Amino acid sequence: METFKQRLPLFTTIGLISGFILSFGFGLVNYIKLLYYAFEPPSYPIEITYVPLILMFFSLLLGEFSFRFYSRIPALHINNGKLIILVASHFAVDIQFLWFATAPIHAKVIPYLADKSKHLNFGEYEALGHVLTGNFHTLTMIFVFLPTVFMILFTLWYSGHIVRYREEILKWVQKYEYKNHKLQKWFNSQEEQIYPDVEIGPHIEHKEMVRIKGKDRTLNCIIIGPIGSGKTSSLIIPMINQDLHWMARFINKFINVFKKKDYHTEEVKGTFLNGVTVIEPSNDLCQKVFKLVQAHKIPESAVYYIDPTNPDTKNINILRGPVDKVAEVFAMVIQGLSESNNAFFEQAQRNHLKQHIYLLKLHNPQKDVTFDDLIEMYDDVERVHRMHKLLKVQVEKLYDFVQSGAASRDQKNEYKIIKGIDEWFDNTIREKLDFQGEPAVYKSGKYRGQPMHYDREEEYVKGLRNILKDLASNVLIRRVLFGKSDFDFDVHLEQGGILLVNTAKGELADLSNVLGKFVLLSMQNAVFRRDPNVSPYHHIIVDEFPDYVVRPFKEFPAQSRKYKVILTIASQTLSQLALDFTEQYMFTLLGSFRNKMIFGDVTPYDAKIFSDMFGEKEEFKEAESEQGISPMQENPVSRLGSTYQKTKEVVMSPGDIMAQGAFICAARIVQDNHVQPVQQITSNFVPKEEFAQAIIQVDTKTGEYWENERLRLINESIEKANPMKHVDAENMKKIQPLPPIQEGEIEQNNSIETNEEHQHIVSLEDYKGQKSQNETLSNDPAAMNQQGNVDDEVENKLYEDIKEFIIESQQVSPSLLQRKFKISYMKSMQYIEKLEQNLVVSSYTGDGPRKVLISNNSSTSEETSVITTHSPDNTISPEVAIPIEGEEIEQEETSSFKDILYEDVLSFVKESGSISISVLQDTFKISYTRASRLIDALQRNGELPVIAEETHVESISSEIKEPAVKEDIKETIDIALPPMEECYEINMEVAELNKELSITMLEQDWNKDS
Repeated sequence: METFKQRLPLFTTIGLISGFILSFGFGLVNYIKLLYYAFEPPSYPIEITYVPLILMFFSLLLGEFSFRFYSRIPALHINNGKLIILVASHFAVDIQFLWFATAPIHAKVIPYLADKSKHLNFGEYEALGHVLTGNFHTLTMIFVFLPTVFMILFTLWYSGHIVRYREEILKWVQKYEYKNHKLQKWFNSQEEQIYPDVEIGPHIEHKEMVRIKGKDRTLNCIIIGPIGSGKTSSLIIPMINQDLHWMARFINKFINVFKKKDYHTEEVKGTFLNGVTVIEPSNDLCQKVFKLVQAHKIPESAVYYIDPTNPDTKNINILRGPVDKVAEVFAMVIQGLSESNNAFFEQAQRNHLKQHIYLLKLHNPQKDVTFDDLIEMYDDVERVHRMHKLLKVQVEKLYDFVQSGAASRDQKNEYKIIKGIDEWFDNTIREKLDFQGEPAVYKSGKYRGQPMHYDREEEYVKGLRNILKDLASNVLIRRVLFGKSDFDFDVHLEQGGILLVNTAKGELADLSNVLGKFVLLSMQNAVFRRDPNVSPYHHIIVDEFPDYVVRPFKEFPAQSRKYKVILTIASQTLSQLALDFTEQYMFTLLGSFRNKMIFGDVTPYDAKIFSDMFGEKEEFKEAESEQGISPMQENPVSRLGSTYQKTKEVVMSPGDIMAQGAFICAARIVQDNHVQPVQQITSNFVPKEEFAQAIIQVDTKTGEYWENERLRLINESIEKANPMKHVDAENMKKIQPLPPIQEGEIEQNNSIETNEEHQHIVSLEDYKGQKSQNETLSNDPAAMNQQGNVDDEVENKLYEDIKEFIIESQQVSPSLLQRKFKISYMKSMQYIEKLEQNLVVSSYTGDGPRKVLISNNSSTSEETSVITTHSPDNTISPEVAIPIEGEEIEQEETSSFKDILYEDVLSFVKESGSISISVLQDTFKISYTRASRLIDALQRNGELPVIAEETHVESISSEIKEPAVKEDIKETIDIALPPMEECYEINMEVAELNKELSITMLEQDWNKDS
């Protein structure tokens, strides 16, 4: 039944053409018979009939409707098909007319002449009579062919005019399409609607709905009109309502098409429209669209209504996504808020923000970071330092993997990116020194006893900090941009959904633009991550779009078509774009929006631009001339003349555009990639009933199936929220937490409060596993429990070994455990924390190293050398050098390395009497890693005690004479350094070091010359 309805227009047109051909053939046969009777008189009398006259009008109607219907039936179209039907219809009328005009000649004229010729008496002119009537056959032929000769002469005159304007006629025939608003649905029913077509409104003349086809909608649409002109009510809302119809169809069909093998193809998934995104400043449009969404019964979990004025609004985590894209979005938006005209400060702020975002996203790829984390980084430099230490752990672990040759090209490049960020923070976040040149420590607070750090570029980014503070201190902005969120732009575009964003211009003022820019740029980057062509359609509507435009936005409409995104923007005027950017930028944007619509009463500037874009048309103008001779003169004459001239005029002048009536807009749309002539359309309001109950609604069963699949993708996206594409940590086995920060208020048991959330690092084994092997994790609970028990046994055994070693040696520090048990810095801090909880070691108070609370009776007292330094408050803080077990072995392992700056550094330290990483960096112009490596070498070689003696620092000896609880426990030098792997020392080339030294010496010479 459905197929018959679709083919009914085709069958009707074929019937019209067939009837026209039959009538034409019938008339042609009868006319030929009449011509034949001119040579051979018929055996029966020919009667006058009105059949030819009836058939003439019948052929005229059949030919006309065949031509019109044929223009709307694509299945019948052939080359010059419309022209053939048009010419044939004229010939049919001519044939019927000739039949009608020739028949009376045979019926009346010829018999009358034959009768008169027999009874006519010429008398004495009999010879003349014989001449006139003797060849009666010729006379008959003259009378019979008289209508034909008349028709030929008329056709020659008529065809002369046709040939004169043949180009215009041929163009008209080729472009002609029959319009009838009553038959429009009937004609459209022959095509199965698989693409998301929309009707934008009825034509002002023929009342037929103007339609934009689904494939042409990706060419984007721009709507210009002043307030109250009807942009939203007569165009945007009707389009969104039809898009919701298409989305409801997609959800209802999803349960069947998703199971097909060819679902992820352009022919299946690529034909659906799966969602709508609306960004607007007043909340009026969002509220109406939300009502339509509810009327279509779209699942609530797929609807994200971002409204800062609503305390219970949902929010968006704009930091989710690839790190480079997120950093660029933040940099562009914040740069737009900056009012600085100094290029240096702008670039410094941009680079500073991007580096912090890179660190935030990369220090722990498994953490779903938020805007709160970024604000806390700018509020707390120590948090940045701790994140940097975590990043260093990854850098060191990834270094071995890259050096092993197992890393791919992308992994090597990403390692270099992370390494570059590490070096940037080495140079930016530095240790703070007191007035004596010693590392300053916190006297109180959660970092009490820990070294202080500072940001070297702090003075250059004060404007950036103020901007971030403004965002963080605004309650409405915090509602929508801060905190965790399950919204994911990639899932929203892939699986579908509704995103409504009210930027609350009235409440947020200038910050309203920030919210819109964040969402629009994040959506733009997510669109560019889609699979081209095979992705489903998605409609993005931006009202008052000049408020949210940044310079890179021009790339969005230019590239959105291949990613199946329909972009519709609306504005009151184009002047704002030309003012904020340039006219060239404005015209670049207009060129990417091929479907253009403009309402009346716009500014002359906009009307002039659109008038030029609408182009010109050819018209024939009549020019009249009058010539007269005065009646007072002889032979007075008055002559009138008229001439026709083909001229070109604009389709719509600026005055015509501005003078359009209410809810009438001029539209130039594209159909099948061909630009159509400008059409004026009127309103197409959505009926009030559809705001309560839509024509098409989502079925409950299919809606639940689609909703569950969508939620599954969201959960997967949260689990895979790693920022680097190739640094994959899906199969992490070892998760090591960051050691906790000491709080300002120390509890009675001196325990350190832990953070709410532990930060994690990616194990090297899992990173290698990405390239070398694919592991299959068992889902068997028994197997998982067994594996967990084995891991617990290994952890417990290692803990007991560490505990035994600490009690026996009566000393504890992370670096000591690292060297002894070959574990990471994070792991060593984990075990020290556990020992502290079990009252094996004391808490870290900042006055000195931790103490072992359990004595070793078999241990012997050893003399310790204490290095004392005077602090600003005239107190003495001891640092004791203790020989480390296994140090000789480590020195033998690293004996192949000796930095060529080693002797110079040793001499400098002996002369200055102080040592710190920052001092070495500034003095010798070397990196953080090299400075820490030199200090580590001095410590291993026992040069630090020698330095203390030569600089006349007081040495204090102590013996263990007290009971276990009160005894003086040996202390160890605990320099706060990042864990250094042996690969940094063994694999360092001497030539590279010499090169760095030569550069350093040149810089020193240049400084001296200066």
